[in-house]
Amino acid sequence: MSVAAVVRARAAAVLGATLVATGVATAVALWIQAGRALDQALLAAAHERAHPESSERWEVESGRSPVHTWLVNRDDPDVPPLALERALASERASCVDDGARRLCLLPAEAEIDGRERHVLVAARADRPRLVAVVGPFAIAYGVLGSVLA
Repeated sequence: MSVAAVVRARAAAVLGATLVATGVATAVALWIQAGRALDQALLAAAHERAHPESSERWEVESGRSPVHTWLVNRDDPDVPPLALERALASERASCVDDGARRLCLLPAEAEIDGRERHVLVAARADRPRLVAVVGPFAIAYGVLGSVLA
């Protein structure tokens, strides 16, 4: 095999490895960003539930929000006990995966029946699916990478 052929083969291998590494890194970044965006949306919905008097309002174009919010009771069957205890103990917002759903718990002070009370607000929505988040990128990147290579 000639030196030129060896150089071409190694260059093609480096190019292929670079394209794969870039694609995987970008897909991971997209997946992480989708999770963070969901957590932010859930916390915003929980805040809205805790403070309905807030001037900031959210509108959902489809007419029905995919986020479900509620005030949590201590024995709430929809909240994992460990997550409930952790949120109450830390007095900070926390988010956990609950099967195919993401659940965020927000400790807050809310006015209920004319009195300020400590409450725990939950917000839950379906987790994004990997195929829905990364699929369109993977198809476009695969086609474009193949053409360029």
